Amino acid sequence: KRSYGHLFLVSGSRSYPGAVLMNALAALHSGVGLVTAFVPETLAAAFAAQAPEAIWVGCPEAPDGGLGLDTLHLVRERLPRATALLTGSGLAREPETLALVTEIVKLARVPTVLDGDALQPEIVRAAAGRTVLTPHAGEFARIAGDGADLRSYARAAGATVVLKGTITRVSAGGAVYHSFFGGPVLARGGSGDVLAGLVGGLLAQAPGAPLLAASRAVVWHGLAADSLSRARGPVA
Repeated sequence: KRSYGHLFLVSGSRSYPGAVLMNALAALHSGVGLVTAFVPETLAAAFAAQAPEAIWVGCPEAPDGGLGLDTLHLVRERLPRATALLTGSGLAREPETLALVTEIVKLARVPTVLDGDALQPEIVRAAAGRTVLTPHAGEFARIAGDGADLRSYARAAGATVVLKGTITRVSAGGAVYHSFFGGPVLARGGSGDVLAGLVGGLLAQAPGAPLLAASRAVVWHGLAADSLSRARGPVA
Protein backbone atom coordinates (compact mmCIF):
# COMPACT_ATOMS: atom_id res chain seq x y z
CA LYS A 1 0.00 0.00 0.00
CA ARG A 2 1.39 3.37 -1.00
CA SER A 3 2.37 5.73 1.81
CA TYR A 4 2.12 9.44 1.08
CA GLY A 5 4.24 10.28 4.10
CA HIS A 6 4.54 13.11 6.61
CA LEU A 7 7.51 15.47 6.29
CA PHE A 8 8.65 17.60 9.24
CA LEU A 9 10.48 20.84 8.36
CA VAL A 10 12.59 22.53 11.04
CA SER A 11 14.07 25.56 9.35
CA GLY A 12 13.89 29.27 8.67
CA SER A 13 14.91 32.47 10.43
CA ARG A 14 14.08 36.15 10.23
CA SER A 15 17.35 36.60 8.33
CA TYR A 16 16.39 34.11 5.58
CA PRO A 17 12.60 33.85 5.73
CA GLY A 18 11.89 32.54 2.25
CA ALA A 19 13.96 29.36 2.37
CA VAL A 20 11.57 27.28 4.47
CA LEU A 21 8.59 28.44 2.40
CA MET A 22 10.36 27.18 -0.74
CA ASN A 23 11.10 23.92 1.10
CA ALA A 24 7.41 23.50 1.93
CA LEU A 25 6.08 24.38 -1.52
CA ALA A 26 8.53 22.01 -3.22
CA ALA A 27 7.70 19.22 -0.78
CA LEU A 28 3.99 19.69 -1.43
CA HIS A 29 4.64 19.41 -5.17
CA SER A 30 6.50 16.14 -4.57
CA GLY A 31 3.21 14.47 -3.65
CA VAL A 32 3.89 14.06 0.07
CA GLY A 33 0.75 13.56 2.16
CA LEU A 34 1.47 16.04 4.96
CA VAL A 35 3.99 18.78 5.68
CA THR A 36 4.44 20.16 9.19
CA ALA A 37 6.81 23.14 9.37
CA PHE A 38 8.36 24.42 12.61
CA VAL A 39 9.33 28.04 11.99
CA PRO A 40 10.00 31.20 14.03
CA GLU A 41 6.68 32.40 15.44
CA THR A 42 6.88 35.80 13.71
CA LEU A 43 6.87 34.06 10.30
CA ALA A 44 4.18 31.42 10.80
CA ALA A 45 1.06 33.47 9.99
CA ALA A 46 2.46 34.88 6.75
CA PHE A 47 3.59 31.44 5.59
CA ALA A 48 0.23 29.89 6.46
CA ALA A 49 -1.46 32.45 4.22
CA GLN A 50 0.80 31.48 1.29
CA ALA A 51 0.73 27.70 1.78
CA PRO A 52 -2.37 26.83 3.81
CA GLU A 53 -2.15 23.14 2.91
CA ALA A 54 0.94 22.82 5.17
CA ILE A 55 0.73 22.81 8.98
CA TRP A 56 2.70 25.77 10.34
CA VAL A 57 3.89 25.65 13.95
CA GLY A 58 5.13 28.97 15.34
CA CYS A 59 8.14 28.38 17.60
CA PRO A 60 10.11 30.38 20.18
CA GLU A 61 12.83 32.52 18.66
CA ALA A 62 16.48 32.97 19.54
CA PRO A 63 17.75 36.58 19.93
CA ASP A 64 18.91 36.85 16.30
CA GLY A 65 15.67 35.50 14.83
CA GLY A 66 16.42 31.81 14.47
CA LEU A 67 14.69 28.94 16.22
CA GLY A 68 15.19 28.93 19.99
CA LEU A 69 16.02 25.92 22.15
CA ASP A 70 12.48 25.84 23.55
CA THR A 71 11.39 24.62 20.11
CA LEU A 72 12.70 21.20 21.15
CA HIS A 73 9.65 20.21 23.19
CA LEU A 74 7.29 21.21 20.33
CA VAL A 75 9.16 18.97 17.90
CA ARG A 76 9.70 16.11 20.37
CA GLU A 77 6.03 15.65 21.20
CA ARG A 78 5.06 15.46 17.50
CA LEU A 79 8.08 13.62 16.08
CA PRO A 80 6.54 10.12 16.18
CA ARG A 81 4.12 11.27 13.45
CA ALA A 82 6.91 12.02 10.96
CA THR A 83 8.23 9.72 8.25
CA ALA A 84 11.12 12.07 7.34
CA LEU A 85 12.75 15.25 8.64
CA LEU A 86 14.29 18.17 6.75
CA THR A 87 16.32 20.88 8.44
CA GLY A 88 18.88 23.56 7.62
CA SER A 89 17.50 25.74 4.83
CA GLY A 90 17.69 29.39 5.87
CA LEU A 91 18.41 28.31 9.43
CA ALA A 92 21.28 30.77 10.07
CA ARG A 93 24.18 29.84 12.33
CA GLU A 94 23.17 31.19 15.70
CA PRO A 95 24.73 28.87 18.34
CA GLU A 96 21.38 28.33 20.10
CA THR A 97 19.72 27.29 16.83
CA LEU A 98 22.53 24.91 15.85
CA ALA A 99 22.39 23.35 19.33
CA LEU A 100 18.64 22.86 18.85
CA VAL A 101 19.09 21.12 15.51
CA THR A 102 21.81 18.88 16.95
CA GLU A 103 19.41 17.71 19.65
CA ILE A 104 16.55 17.18 17.19
CA VAL A 105 18.58 15.00 14.83
CA LYS A 106 19.75 12.93 17.81
CA LEU A 107 16.10 12.32 18.75
CA ALA A 108 14.85 11.58 15.25
CA ARG A 109 14.31 7.95 14.31
CA VAL A 110 13.36 8.79 10.74
CA PRO A 111 15.62 9.56 7.78
CA THR A 112 16.79 13.15 7.81
CA VAL A 113 17.73 15.62 5.08
CA LEU A 114 20.43 18.09 6.12
CA ASP A 115 20.70 21.19 3.96
CA GLY A 116 22.34 24.61 4.13
CA ASP A 117 23.32 25.75 7.61
CA ALA A 118 22.66 22.29 9.11
CA LEU A 119 25.62 20.98 7.11
CA GLN A 120 28.00 21.28 10.06
CA PRO A 121 30.33 18.41 11.03
CA GLU A 122 28.86 18.09 14.53
CA ILE A 123 25.27 17.94 13.21
CA VAL A 124 26.16 15.37 10.54
CA ARG A 125 27.81 13.22 13.23
CA ALA A 126 24.79 13.59 15.53
CA ALA A 127 22.48 12.28 12.80
CA ALA A 128 24.43 9.01 12.91
CA GLY A 129 24.21 8.02 9.26
CA ARG A 130 20.43 8.17 8.74
CA THR A 131 20.81 11.11 6.40
CA VAL A 132 20.64 12.62 2.97
CA LEU A 133 23.10 15.52 2.70
CA THR A 134 22.65 18.21 0.02
CA PRO A 135 25.86 20.29 -0.05
CA HIS A 136 27.31 22.53 -2.71
CA ALA A 137 31.10 22.41 -3.11
CA GLY A 138 31.86 24.80 -0.24
CA GLU A 139 29.55 22.99 2.18
CA PHE A 140 31.00 19.64 1.14
CA ALA A 141 34.50 20.88 1.95
CA ARG A 142 33.22 22.04 5.36
CA ILE A 143 31.84 18.64 6.35
CA ALA A 144 34.23 16.34 4.49
CA GLY A 145 37.49 18.32 4.30
CA ASP A 146 39.30 19.84 1.33
CA GLY A 147 39.87 17.43 -1.51
CA ALA A 148 37.53 14.75 -0.15
CA ASP A 149 36.17 12.14 -2.53
CA LEU A 150 32.36 11.96 -2.78
CA ARG A 151 32.07 8.18 -2.82
CA SER A 152 34.53 7.64 0.01
CA TYR A 153 32.92 10.27 2.20
CA ALA A 154 29.40 8.96 1.62
CA ARG A 155 30.56 5.44 2.51
CA ALA A 156 32.34 6.59 5.68
CA ALA A 157 29.42 8.79 6.78
CA GLY A 158 26.80 6.16 5.99
CA ALA A 159 24.87 8.86 4.15
CA THR A 160 23.43 9.59 0.75
CA VAL A 161 25.15 12.71 -0.57
CA VAL A 162 23.79 15.04 -3.25
CA LEU A 163 26.79 17.12 -4.32
CA LYS A 164 25.31 20.05 -6.21
CA GLY A 165 27.21 21.59 -9.09
CA THR A 166 27.30 22.10 -12.85
CA ILE A 167 26.91 18.33 -12.95
CA THR A 168 25.16 17.20 -9.77
CA ARG A 169 26.48 13.90 -8.41
CA VAL A 170 24.69 11.54 -6.03
CA SER A 171 26.21 8.65 -4.12
CA ALA A 172 25.49 6.49 -1.08
CA GLY A 173 29.03 5.11 -1.08
CA GLY A 174 28.65 2.83 -4.09
CA ALA A 175 27.99 3.97 -7.63
CA VAL A 176 28.08 7.72 -8.33
CA TYR A 177 25.11 8.94 -10.37
CA HIS A 178 25.46 12.05 -12.54
CA SER A 179 22.65 14.44 -13.47
CA PHE A 180 23.12 16.58 -16.55
CA PHE A 181 19.70 18.21 -16.26
CA GLY A 182 19.14 21.83 -15.30
CA GLY A 183 22.13 23.83 -16.48
CA PRO A 184 22.78 27.51 -15.67
CA VAL A 185 19.13 28.31 -14.92
CA LEU A 186 19.70 26.57 -11.56
CA ALA A 187 22.49 28.99 -10.58
CA ARG A 188 20.02 31.13 -8.63
CA GLY A 189 19.44 31.82 -4.96
CA GLY A 190 16.70 29.55 -3.64
CA SER A 191 17.31 26.75 -6.13
CA GLY A 192 18.86 24.57 -3.43
CA ASP A 193 15.92 25.20 -1.10
CA VAL A 194 13.55 23.88 -3.76
CA LEU A 195 15.73 20.80 -4.27
CA ALA A 196 15.90 20.12 -0.52
CA GLY A 197 12.10 20.30 -0.30
CA LEU A 198 11.75 17.80 -3.15
CA VAL A 199 14.25 15.45 -1.52
CA GLY A 200 12.43 15.70 1.81
CA GLY A 201 9.00 15.16 0.29
CA LEU A 202 10.08 12.13 -1.72
CA LEU A 203 12.00 10.68 1.23
CA ALA A 204 8.92 10.99 3.44
CA GLN A 205 7.04 8.87 0.91
CA ALA A 206 9.81 6.24 0.65
CA PRO A 207 11.84 6.42 3.88
CA GLY A 208 13.52 3.10 3.15
CA ALA A 209 14.97 4.25 -0.18
CA PRO A 210 17.03 7.43 0.40
CA LEU A 211 19.22 7.00 -2.69
CA LEU A 212 16.17 6.64 -4.93
CA ALA A 213 14.43 9.63 -3.32
CA ALA A 214 17.50 11.82 -3.66
CA SER A 215 18.19 10.80 -7.27
CA ARG A 216 14.57 11.26 -8.29
CA ALA A 217 14.48 14.72 -6.70
CA VAL A 218 17.63 15.77 -8.58
CA VAL A 219 16.13 14.64 -11.89
CA TRP A 220 12.75 16.29 -11.28
CA HIS A 221 14.48 19.51 -10.23
CA GLY A 222 16.68 19.52 -13.32
CA LEU A 223 13.86 18.67 -15.73
CA ALA A 224 11.72 21.47 -14.27
CA ALA A 225 14.62 23.88 -14.82
CA ASP A 226 15.04 22.67 -18.40
CA SER A 227 11.34 23.26 -19.04
CA LEU A 228 11.54 26.73 -17.52
CA SER A 229 14.62 27.54 -19.59
CA ARG A 230 12.85 26.58 -22.82
CA ALA A 231 9.80 28.65 -21.91
CA ARG A 232 11.47 31.80 -20.58
CA GLY A 233 15.16 31.59 -21.44
CA PRO A 234 18.13 30.50 -19.33
CA VAL A 235 18.89 33.96 -17.91
CA ALA A 236 15.65 35.33 -16.48
